[in-house]
Amino acid sequence: MLSNEYIITLLKIFKLEIGVKLIMKVTLEDINDTQKKLEVSIPADLVTGKRAEIFDEFKRNASIKGFRPGKAPDKVIENMYGKSIRQEVASQLVSDSLENALKEVDLSPINRPDVNPGEVQPGEEFQYTVEFEIIPKFELSEYNGLKLKKKKIDVKKKDIDNTLKEITERSAQAKLVEEDRKVKKGDIVVVDFEGQIEGNTVKDLKQEDTKFAAGEGQLIKEFDDNIIGLKRGKEKKFDVSYEDDFQIKEAAGKTVNYTIKLKEIHEKIVPKANAEFAKGIGFETLKELNEKIKEDLTAQQERTEQGNLKEQIINIFDKDNDFSVPDVLINDEAARLQRDFSANFQRQGAQMPEIDETGLAKFREIAAKNVKSSIIFAQIAKKEDIKPASNDVQNKLHELSAQLQVPMENLMQVYQDENMMANIESAITEEKVIEFIKEKANIVEELEQETKIDNDE
Repeated sequence: MLSNEYIITLLKIFKLEIGVKLIMKVTLEDINDTQKKLEVSIPADLVTGKRAEIFDEFKRNASIKGFRPGKAPDKVIENMYGKSIRQEVASQLVSDSLENALKEVDLSPINRPDVNPGEVQPGEEFQYTVEFEIIPKFELSEYNGLKLKKKKIDVKKKDIDNTLKEITERSAQAKLVEEDRKVKKGDIVVVDFEGQIEGNTVKDLKQEDTKFAAGEGQLIKEFDDNIIGLKRGKEKKFDVSYEDDFQIKEAAGKTVNYTIKLKEIHEKIVPKANAEFAKGIGFETLKELNEKIKEDLTAQQERTEQGNLKEQIINIFDKDNDFSVPDVLINDEAARLQRDFSANFQRQGAQMPEIDETGLAKFREIAAKNVKSSIIFAQIAKKEDIKPASNDVQNKLHELSAQLQVPMENLMQVYQDENMMANIESAITEEKVIEFIKEKANIVEELEQETKIDNDE
């Protein structure tokens, strides 16, 4: 057997990981398809060598009263730093051996491994366990020649007319009504309202100078029903019964007695859709405006259909590929979905409702499907050697910069600082894989069927 001194010399020359790779024992335990556990044993000779190495470092650097640097007796060093030395030995043994242990069993963790180190004991082998998750191996289903359906892009005149109407209504002016008349549907009204329960005002249900379009569903139905027909300066009382899950806890499951007072009526003056209106918003003629609307609606329909094709591909892959999805990835994706859900409410100035167990389960269901498809797309990308071109990342960042209205250099700095460039590359690769699949697919184009009314009944 080689002496400890000779082992130490070899370790210093070739580094510990080489010795560990050749001599350590690795045992793999399958907790399930995605969770794995390794038990790694490192021989006593290597542990002794590493301990001697660490001990020498502590001894050289120790500052102990009464002793010159590096001259304190070993027993004194052991008494003062024994625990720290053992911890450092364990840490370095794990650090130096883990990568090689994973290579030996041919596994790549997708999360940070959970290491449980054993105790370093003189003359004994060192053992530690490590648990982690992996993407399981699976047989990729056929992805060439998928049968997909796509609606034929067909922008109708009524679609253009409806969009033009929406544009004119967004350009409407509000004119204060001086005459003593009743509120009509579409009027912009300014009101004060107060909600009470058993005579006590609910703070969150009392507001002044609230403005909304009467009869257009901007507030709850009871407000619309009771404001129509009211005259300026008048009040009206009505009750609203809320469900148990109403976001304002004080009113949840209770009946609120409302008093609403009408302060102002503004008539909405909608401009006519004519050449003058078109010129006012940057078009030479009304025809040019309509052509732009048609172009935008065509692009919108195309985006919708491309999204539908992607959804069909995901559904096919979800059905045809049977493998377990790692929990750690599902948790991350579910958390992202919830953040997006919350942000959407914040953008609309609304309070996000509380997510119950059913809602959380739905988020996890969607997350599992998303993760599964991403794993499959990554496998196809690897098999077909699909990767971003040299300028794809720059183009994507320029696109995001325009969407978010953030300077390009600022956006790039954020992505670099947060180590998010890999996310951009992954997203681009996935887009390319989806385009590859669609190019190879058998896509049947169908005309959208209009709903027919049966008048014979």
